[in-house]
Amino acid sequence: MFKSFTVPVKLFLMLLVICACSAQKDMTQNKGTPYLKLSTNEQETVPETQTQEQNLQEEEIKEGQSNRPHSITQPKTDQTENITEPKQLPFQDFKERWNAISDDQMSDLYIQQFDAFNEQQETIYKSPLNNDHSISVYVQNGDIRKMIMSTENATSTSIVYSMLSGWSQMIHMLHPDIEIYDVDDFFNQIGVGPNADLKNVKNSTITYENIKYIITKTDTGYHFTAVLND
Repeated sequence: MFKSFTVPVKLFLMLLVICACSAQKDMTQNKGTPYLKLSTNEQETVPETQTQEQNLQEEEIKEGQSNRPHSITQPKTDQTENITEPKQLPFQDFKERWNAISDDQMSDLYIQQFDAFNEQQETIYKSPLNNDHSISVYVQNGDIRKMIMSTENATSTSIVYSMLSGWSQMIHMLHPDIEIYDVDDFFNQIGVGPNADLKNVKNSTITYENIKYIITKTDTGYHFTAVLND
């Protein structure tokens, strides 16, 4: 009686063991394959290090493009910008302006009247300033082209001072805004020393503000020429 009952019990226990092993195997397989959430609406998060590397690469590309030489057409410069326009000084009221400067400088180099001489396409106006000095103004189309102050007898200190005063008046006529120290510097450049020393004054040419000045020595004096339009 007990023998026939034992066999079914053993069989039942074996079935329980088999079922338990099968269930454990299924649980192990499910644990090794985790659940992956898939979504078409969400983007994958890019690691921060990868983003930084991408930004660095983009910056290097931009920097390389900026350093790359570009073909740029430079604007054409106007060639006339480097050309200095000739200085225009009308002859009208020249005598009044000259005499006004004589008053300011307290010199005796006054123009009383001009004598006019026509020569080719210009008119030459001449006038004595005193017994030792004279001035000639060359006019073309109403504008002064050249002026010359002549001193024929620079034999004394007083005449030399008067001559230099006349040269200064010419400079002030042509450069109304010039300062006295600029005139002194001008005289220094042409060789005039202290106390009207002329021993270093030689035949020379100097350009100042688009006006050419020419110093010419004669046997007894000097010609001081200012050329506006040559």
